Amino acid sequence: MVRRPALIRAALFFFLAFGAFQRCVGQALTCPEPTDPCVTHKSIKEPFRSSAHNYSHTQPAICDNRLTEGWYRFTSGVGGKIPTTKPEPNTCGTVAPIWMNSPHPHQVGQTVDATACINLNNIRWGCFRTIDICAKKCEDMATMANYFVYYLRPPFGCDMAYCAELHKIATIPSLKISPSPILPLKITILLLKVMAYLALMEVRVVPEVRHNHAQDGIHSYCTYID
Repeated sequence: MVRRPALIRAALFFFLAFGAFQRCVGQALTCPEPTDPCVTHKSIKEPFRSSAHNYSHTQPAICDNRLTEGWYRFTSGVGGKIPTTKPEPNTCGTVAPIWMNSPHPHQVGQTVDATACINLNNIRWGCFRTIDICAKKCEDMATMANYFVYYLRPPFGCDMAYCAELHKIATIPSLKISPSPILPLKITILLLKVMAYLALMEVRVVPEVRHNHAQDGIHSYCTYID
């Protein structure tokens, strides 16, 4: 990936935003459904699209400017819905996350027109530009679980990408480990060994005794150690 200087990258970003982005503003969208999109959709499986994922500028950002217009389903474990509340900038693995400023359909099989917002640095309350999309509620006949598919259009700019709703992962309860009965026994044995070692190395100092070395005329004081 070629890294452009910061000024060139910013200029290109705003040119695309104010220029080419006008193509997706104010265009009414009729959701095409030649076949049932609940069956014929494409999958988007990218865990970094989670609104809980903070984009790091040391990594390439996700950009949907080359996304083919059509029906999609988010199948990553982070969530299968486009959030309907504004995600913060530099989340969802991109610089300007795209969220849905419209409610999801309530009934299975229902398709609704929706407005997607691009949050660029919280400009215009997180709706810097809009994109017309569609959402449809589906049902998995095998599991009877509901999910959503979306008719998405590319934003024509980088770095902008659709968000996936934050999925709350259940926390695992901490395990309470009872103290092992073997541990005190080991400590007791260790203490006994230390005490035995100290007993063997016990030093008894004999009171000082004066000796007279007549042969060399030297008086010395010696301390005897048993």
